[in-house]
Amino acid sequence: MRIDARNVLVFALGLGVLLALNALGDWLVRVSGATVPGSVVGMLLLAVLIETRILPLAAVRGELLAIAAAGVASLVAVLVVVGLVVQRLERAE
Repeated sequence: MRIDARNVLVFALGLGVLLALNALGDWLVRVSGATVPGSVVGMLLLAVLIETRILPLAAVRGELLAIAAAGVASLVAVLVVVGLVVQRLERAE
């Protein structure tokens, strides 16, 4: 992929959409008092907007690999931390 002004603008627009949805998800969680992380709500909003074709997939296509990688990395991090906490709690008993 060649780096030119159009590609940079498309990337910035997609990143802006993702950040806006993340902020909206955080705000919705704070207002509603829900116990779900705001970033999860933001990603659900992204999925709904793409599925209902309100947001074209092309608007965030370049960032989909980054979203998937971040999701896998965070899942692995959660599994490792939970495993370590469980081991320490079992040793403490």
